[in-house]
Amino acid sequence: MKLVIDSSDIQKIKELNELLTVAGVTTNPTIITKSGRPSEDVINDLIDILSPDQLIFIQVVKTDFEGIMEEAKYINSLREKNMVVKIPVTHEGLKAIKEMQELNKNKDTATRSMITFLVINTASITIMPTTIISLRMYYGSITPESIIPYIIITSTLSCLIGLIIDRLFYLRRRYV
Repeated sequence: MKLVIDSSDIQKIKELNELLTVAGVTTNPTIITKSGRPSEDVINDLIDILSPDQLIFIQVVKTDFEGIMEEAKYINSLREKNMVVKIPVTHEGLKAIKEMQELNKNKDTATRSMITFLVINTASITIMPTTIISLRMYYGSITPESIIPYIIITSTLSCLIGLIIDRLFYLRRRYV
């Protein structure tokens, strides 16, 4: 199992990195905003405190295709290796992912991190409940929030099943 810290608190990341074997750090625009520091400063601090062998996951902020492409190339250029650009799976994001894949020298190789992130993102654990609740409110449901437990259960199960299948394929490739 690999430990990936989901934070932008540089001091806590330093402490955990000294105590544990940390595979990397992931963050997103919301977490960086909560830190109260400019994103460039947070990213530069992460690059400084993590070794080149540790992963850094940074999500783009822009939402249009050109903006996503520009920001993704910039983020990728900040570090020689193990810099993972997170792109939202929206219409514009998917166009950018396709374009980035065209620029990728290893087109047929998805990293373990990419596969795992895709599985978790596809499970829609964070976005699905609010979307469905707002749709139920829009169409006049008396208790739009009553489906929250079911959404949490199904999202969690789909995520777990996806991760288990991902792990089984990994083990199969490893021992075959």
